[in-house]
Amino acid sequence: MVSRSVLDIQYVDRNGAASQRLVEPVALLGGGRLWYLVGWCRLRGDEREFRLDRMRHAATTAEIAPSRSIGPDRLRLPHLPVAPLDFLRNADRMLSAVPLTMDA
Repeated sequence: MVSRSVLDIQYVDRNGAASQRLVEPVALLGGGRLWYLVGWCRLRGDEREFRLDRMRHAATTAEIAPSRSIGPDRLRLPHLPVAPLDFLRNADRMLSAVPLTMDA
C-alpha cells in the first residue's frame, strides 16, 4: 500500500555522489524501464525527481507528509507521464526495484 509516509532514502546521483535524504513523495513518473519518484526533498528544500534505480535503500518513516502538488511545469522531465501516488495502481510493483523497508 502506497501512502504519504515520508521516505528515508539512500540515493546515488548521476555523478555517483551518495546522499541520505528525507523525501515527501508526491507521484511516480516514467515509462518502460525508467521510473522516477517525484517528491519534496527536505535536504534541498525543493521538488526533485529520484530515479528508482539509483535508490540504494528506502524506508518509510512514521511521519505523514503534508499534501503537496507539483505541477507538470515544475518538473525537469515534463515529457514523461505522471501518476499521482493516490491513484497509481500496482505502485508497490514499481517500488519493488528498491530495497524498501516498511518498518518506521
